[in-house]
Amino acid sequence: MSRSALAILAVAVLLRVVYISTFPLLAQETYYWNYAEHLDIGYFDHPPLVAWLIAMGQFFLGQTEAGIRLGSFACGLITIAFIYRFALRLVGKASAVMAAALVAALPVFFVAGVLATPDASLIAAWSAALYFSHGALVMGNRAAWLGVGAAIGIGLLSKYTMALLALGLFAFVLLDRRSWRWFFRWEPYASVALAIAVFMPVIVWNYQHDWASFLFQTGDRYNEPSFGLHILLMNMLLVATPIPLLAVPLLFLNRWLHQSRPIDESEHVKSQNRLFIACMVLVPMLVFVLNALRHEPRLNWTAPIWLAMLPVAGWAILHADSLRGKTWGADFIWRKMRPLLLILFMLNAAAFYYAVLGFPGLPYPQSLARSNGWDTATRHIQDVNDGLIQTKGQAPVIVGMDKYYIASKISYYAAKLRPDKLRTPMQVTARGVVFGGNGLMFAYWANSDQFSGRTFIMVARKKEELQSSTLADYFSEVEPDIHRIPLIRDGPGANKKFIANYYYRVGYDYRPGGETP
Repeated sequence: MSRSALAILAVAVLLRVVYISTFPLLAQETYYWNYAEHLDIGYFDHPPLVAWLIAMGQFFLGQTEAGIRLGSFACGLITIAFIYRFALRLVGKASAVMAAALVAALPVFFVAGVLATPDASLIAAWSAALYFSHGALVMGNRAAWLGVGAAIGIGLLSKYTMALLALGLFAFVLLDRRSWRWFFRWEPYASVALAIAVFMPVIVWNYQHDWASFLFQTGDRYNEPSFGLHILLMNMLLVATPIPLLAVPLLFLNRWLHQSRPIDESEHVKSQNRLFIACMVLVPMLVFVLNALRHEPRLNWTAPIWLAMLPVAGWAILHADSLRGKTWGADFIWRKMRPLLLILFMLNAAAFYYAVLGFPGLPYPQSLARSNGWDTATRHIQDVNDGLIQTKGQAPVIVGMDKYYIASKISYYAAKLRPDKLRTPMQVTARGVVFGGNGLMFAYWANSDQFSGRTFIMVARKKEELQSSTLADYFSEVEPDIHRIPLIRDGPGANKKFIANYYYRVGYDYRPGGETP
């Protein structure tokens, strides 16, 4: 089975190499690419590490899909390496290889190692923090506290969710009597100082911008209270799959390390291992559960907490026979995990293949319209842009009529057209900047006053979004016609695949705030 795990691990890494350059960029990725085009020490809705990684990748590979995702790919390899080292301490080499295969093949971690999102560096930092904090608290390695501080600081540069791991560590120290000694040593406090120092750019940015990002993440992003516990449970099943979830009961068995190689033969150290993993999983989970009682959770929120369960899950898959009769249905469940892992891996590969090349006779779901065909759509908009320059003598402004998806896509592909010297660079912004509402980072990169008197090309997903009578209040004239923009994915040879229709409408002489002349 360890050979099979190695094979899954190798093929998973190879597929990531393929997909970072062939999978179409998601709208979120092009939004973070805009971050990288406006490099800063902080941003409104996320910390800056995702932008820094994209900028680094483009330095080496240029403005390509692979360049944008190079940092996420590297983070995926880092995650695999740290989970293997973490599992090696707990469950031995064979099970550690299986844990590494799990982190390579489970959908949430596979996707994080391909797409350019903050989750990639968060998951890598989380896995590093698990390894170093276990070394410090359970193995007594004082130097590991530096790794803990660096990993938590880097994680906070990725997403604020990293603070939940620190909360789990604090809970472990409180519950584990042997760890109380760390309250009287300098290393943990140096670790906290290092984490704050690494995180300092975000603190400075928030100070300069009235704590906007902190306020947004701690309350402003939520709308009306909404019970979301059932959604959280569903998300856990979709994100984690049954494998790490079903391993949780093993933490409460007296000898879950049976037939493995523990750090120490004493039962006390084994209990420390179980308590450590339980705190890393259950404490963050409790926070998400409490939040879900009043707010609807996001799909990917719980992803990093399952990293701590992978050594246990890897051991259980390899030692299903040893679990017979020790927990309900274990002899059946863990025997089925082996084919399930292979099935999950194959589904990953099939899903990415479908998104890249499609399946004959199977239409794309509407959600993929946001990813495919924007290169051809942007060329269409560029032609309209150039035509208005010729007739009006002034470059128009392209406005995506949603929060950020359309503006992000057009910005990215417009930049790819710039090497063509016959083309005029397009200026792109989002609806919230010019018509009111939440413009996210686009509101920091531009303001409505600078567009006064300009012609707008307004691009929307639905015609109805361009038919609003309130649009007339913002312009001296709005063209009556709404034009179609087909999203078409280029295929091999002359093959092209229709994705969806988007629409645009032109308005002249923009008036900020709907001002009357």
